[in-house]
Amino acid sequence: MPEDLNSIKGKIILEKEFGISGTAYGLIQNQNLKEIENIVGKMEEIVGVKEVIWLGTAEDIFKPEDLWMKILKKEFLSKDSNLVQIYFTGPNDSLETVEAVAEIQNLLGGCGSNRGDQLLSLTICNISQKEK
Repeated sequence: MPEDLNSIKGKIILEKEFGISGTAYGLIQNQNLKEIENIVGKMEEIVGVKEVIWLGTAEDIFKPEDLWMKILKKEFLSKDSNLVQIYFTGPNDSLETVEAVAEIQNLLGGCGSNRGDQLLSLTICNISQKEK
């Protein structure tokens, strides 16, 4: 997109002046907390991933669940699903972020999924590759 568009100008300001970059949400399902901790550690090693926030970021997952803060449980847990927030080093539409999303999807395999604007960028990139 042309950089003289107001929306692109605004995006550039958010990225440069406020350090706002791409974000995504992931759901990890049917995994115990130790397995999720392992998955999160692998996500954080992916080039383009800045940080992954999950229940274990704010709570000691080795304490009995009855002692966890209820607000954190409500924010990150739902039945057999655990929410993770993924922050990228670049914007959602950067090649690095798109490649990181693809790696995250491979890592999650059948135990989860991720959502966010960068998935649209990944889809567009995949369609473009097929048309070449």
